[in-house]
Amino acid sequence: LFLANNHYLFSQFQPSSLTIQQYLDFGRIGTAATSYTFLKNELMVRLANIMQEFSLLPPKLLQMPSSKMVSGWYCESFEDLLKYENAPASIENINAFNDQLQTILKRHAHVVETMAEGLIELRETDGVDIASEKGIQYFLDRFYINRISIRMLQNQHLVVFGNVLPESPRHVGCIDPACDVESVVHDAFENAR
Repeated sequence: LFLANNHYLFSQFQPSSLTIQQYLDFGRIGTAATSYTFLKNELMVRLANIMQEFSLLPPKLLQMPSSKMVSGWYCESFEDLLKYENAPASIENINAFNDQLQTILKRHAHVVETMAEGLIELRETDGVDIASEKGIQYFLDRFYINRISIRMLQNQHLVVFGNVLPESPRHVGCIDPACDVESVVHDAFENAR
């Protein structure tokens, strides 16, 4: 009940909208304590929002073993972060939080594949055409965007304030300020064809 109440409470908040410039600026002048204070709540808001959306999926999809597994990972990660809700930004808490973020990143490493497996299980069990289920597609679009944003927040924090090394000295956290975004998008489009 305690977890459900907290999940509901955090799901009532909107995630903060952040620009790449804000990531860069904070990566250059921010502190580990400020990042910790922001992230411990922001990640719970984002996790609670996606957990709330899980509850809106068709019940048959929610009953698939792989879908249950993914949902369980999100609940477990929310619970892991909840213990930091009122914890001050001490060096010990920040280090423990960083370790917890690493654990969460590992736990969620196969979310995409596991969620896809849940969809395959649904199709094979009930013959549901996933592509024609607009509600499922809407959920998946939001789910994957949310997942990307959560991983971005975690990775940026861990590279700037944790033990993860940047890819190159010019990176600010995990962001290359000299990146030619248009070129990257074009390459991604060409490779996806």
